[in-house]
Amino acid sequence: MYWNAEAYFKASQEHLNEAWSFFYSDTGNHNLYAHYWAGIAIECMLRAYQLQDSKEWEGRHDLLQLFQSGFEKKVSKRSAVKTSTLLTEVARRWNSNHRYATPEMLVASLHSKRVDVQLKGDPLRNNARRMLGCAQHIVTLGAERWRK
Repeated sequence: MYWNAEAYFKASQEHLNEAWSFFYSDTGNHNLYAHYWAGIAIECMLRAYQLQDSKEWEGRHDLLQLFQSGFEKKVSKRSAVKTSTLLTEVARRWNSNHRYATPEMLVASLHSKRVDVQLKGDPLRNNARRMLGCAQHIVTLGAERWRK
């Protein structure tokens, strides 16, 4: 299968929709899956922009590096600052290895990083909600710039 910028762009939107579907589901590990697919949606959007500028595919999952290698150059300075702030938060919450995690492992990871520990309620739900907010912003901004 050949992955190009357009394929990653489309995948980012599909994965974000899937993440929202998991978030509004009440079956299985829906909050864990919403969290993970929100991160994948972000990574796909960043890869789409990276591949616009370079045909070199970087295999690491470093979101900040992917941001700096393409996306950052295509948005306004103000949008770049906001996106960088969101990505810093996402980087604290999300890791590509979370695909192997159980809900308990993700909660332990969040607590070890002191993410959302002071919030009341379900830590997985709170985390998924925040991840989806970050993903929605980044994917929407990427889609708006993509069309220009």
